[in-house]
Amino acid sequence: MTDPGLVLIAPELEARGIELDALQRERLVRYAALLQHWNRRINLVGTQDSAELWQRHVLDCLMLASVPPNPALRRWLDVGSGAGLPGIVLAILRPDVDVTAAETVAKKATFLQEAARQLDLPNFHCLRQDVHRLAGRPDFVPFDALVARAFGPLGGLLALGVALLRPAGEVWAMKGRRWAAEAAQILPAVLAAYEPTPGVHPYCLEDQPEGFLLVYRRLTAA
Repeated sequence: MTDPGLVLIAPELEARGIELDALQRERLVRYAALLQHWNRRINLVGTQDSAELWQRHVLDCLMLASVPPNPALRRWLDVGSGAGLPGIVLAILRPDVDVTAAETVAKKATFLQEAARQLDLPNFHCLRQDVHRLAGRPDFVPFDALVARAFGPLGGLLALGVALLRPAGEVWAMKGRRWAAEAAQILPAVLAAYEPTPGVHPYCLEDQPEGFLLVYRRLTAA
């Protein structure tokens, strides 16, 4: 029997041409169940309602698939992953890429590690590390892409991209309708590291505020 959560979001996915295979659907269902179970103990997301979890969180993260993938982006960093939103969803959507989640809170990192194990996601890894100190690790290798859904001001995320991305790497920021006000506050020195015009991909989901997926690309010469 089809899971009620998948049934709930199916029209939105179909409207955007987002198709999920059987394994992806199974993993999303198991992930949502894990998230609900752990959320009762450690408050990973601000809702206990299954329908809201699917619509507000899982469906929102699936909007990453509404933008054509760049095959050059192989190594992704989910900044401030928390409950794995969007990092775990991205790893489920894109088994061809490697996703690392940076998370400083021990109980959240434990959840991410356990979720990756139970979902059998070999392309998802959790690193308990302050993302602002990540570039100082002796084994640090710049990432191809950064993705974040609830990380604070856009300027701070782009500043991290300057430190953590390779040349021509990309920042994928999931933002609300006030993103332009955040963009206006970005320091010129930070913006100078990126191509002048970001990709702006709006989406509007039923019963939710309008969302935007912003894609900033680092200049080829870092």
